[in-house]
Amino acid sequence: MAYPRPQHLATKQVVKQVVLPPEAVPAWAHPTSRGYLKHRKLTKEEVDFYDLSYTDCGAFRQRILIPVYDSRGSLIAFQGRSIIDEEPRYRTEGPRPIYTPWNEATNETLIIVEGPFDLFAVRRVNNNTVASLGNLISVTQLQSLRRLVSYYKFQRALIWYDSGATTETYDLQLKLQRFVRAEVIMQPFPAPAKDPGDLSVGQIQDVLVQHDHEN
Repeated sequence: MAYPRPQHLATKQVVKQVVLPPEAVPAWAHPTSRGYLKHRKLTKEEVDFYDLSYTDCGAFRQRILIPVYDSRGSLIAFQGRSIIDEEPRYRTEGPRPIYTPWNEATNETLIIVEGPFDLFAVRRVNNNTVASLGNLISVTQLQSLRRLVSYYKFQRALIWYDSGATTETYDLQLKLQRFVRAEVIMQPFPAPAKDPGDLSVGQIQDVLVQHDHEN
């Protein structure tokens, strides 16, 4: 498996074993998923690092599979992203954790986004980006974020959700304020972008600079 697992998010017990579908293949090896990932501006190195898979049949047909591992390297969950925008676009197998595919802090700012493809894009600018795999934070996920902030001594958390999740964004901000300075990024997305995952490195840098300038 490709990316390191953070010790602070170790899972004590997995009630149900999670396994990838038997039809899953490495995402870069399949021409259909490779074309989609290239369109989303991912490189082979990134695809390998995140250990992405793809299925063209079965329950997760035509979906990119994003695995989530615990500190021991055990698969605890995975999320399937439809490449044809079939609803629901994302399907999760196993518990819904905080997706944290890194194990060291490189600055004092944590960025929280919704989906894994948002994370793939934003991590090119800020290593310390996590994805909540949805915009409704559970109690368990909030506890994970609190441990994350404490472990790495983050001084602030930037919440950068999709433009249609305003209520969920400010709700998360209020919950995070209990243990870290939480700020909301509400810069409008340049058309046709709908979320951080649609932005280039330059655009992401511009948004973060603009946010810091205004705050």
